[in-house]
Amino acid sequence: MRIVGRHRETILCGGYQIHPREVEDQLRAYPAVDDVCVIGVPHDVLGELVCARIVPVEGAMIPGEEIEDFARDTVAGYKVPDLVRFFDELPTTGRGR
Repeated sequence: MRIVGRHRETILCGGYQIHPREVEDQLRAYPAVDDVCVIGVPHDVLGELVCARIVPVEGAMIPGEEIEDFARDTVAGYKVPDLVRFFDELPTTGRGR
């Protein structure tokens, strides 16, 4: 499988349009976050949920609740990730993005 970019540039959650890049930029400011990718995942009622896929700094242990609390302080309530998942690395294109 090869990822070439986002399917759409917005997440539609409960009538709100959320720009993943804005949420990603805020979450990258968290000291223990090395990389992050925010995506929309299907939801029967809201349309999509906000899911943050996070690569922690090597050796860091981050509870998902800490990320949610940090997001509540830095972005509007409807942009706070509903789901937080941790990964060792995120897939990138040949250009490293």
